[in-house]
Amino acid sequence: MAVDRNEAALADIEKAKNSNIKTRCLDLEAGSWPLSGERFDALVITNYLWRPLWGDLIECIEPGGWVLYETFSAGNEQHGSPKRPEFLLKTGELLSVFKDFRIVCYEEGQLDCPKRVVQRIVAQKCEISALEPSASPLKS
Repeated sequence: MAVDRNEAALADIEKAKNSNIKTRCLDLEAGSWPLSGERFDALVITNYLWRPLWGDLIECIEPGGWVLYETFSAGNEQHGSPKRPEFLLKTGELLSVFKDFRIVCYEEGQLDCPKRVVQRIVAQKCEISALEPSASPLKS
């Protein structure tokens, strides 16, 4: 499923032949979380930052599921938009947000083509059993 608040951004996906990607035109920032109760095996998020959604995003990933996230980071204001701090990740912020996930890859820094500053993370949500404490203590 591809989600965007801009119908035009979803139009190419809908027109693609043999595409099995469903699209939903949703404004994730307006009102309550529109995907409540839905679960996903993976989330791919690019060039998007709305901190109030992080809890909802984490919740909708299935245990064992994946997140691939890339967006602008502090320092990008020197190269173009976005410039406002509320749209720029703080140093190491994605690592903090996904601290309970298994981090497979993390990058933070400047890219040259086009010139921008980003953070990227690939992380796997721990299986439920890995998150729960062991039922029996270790025996020596």
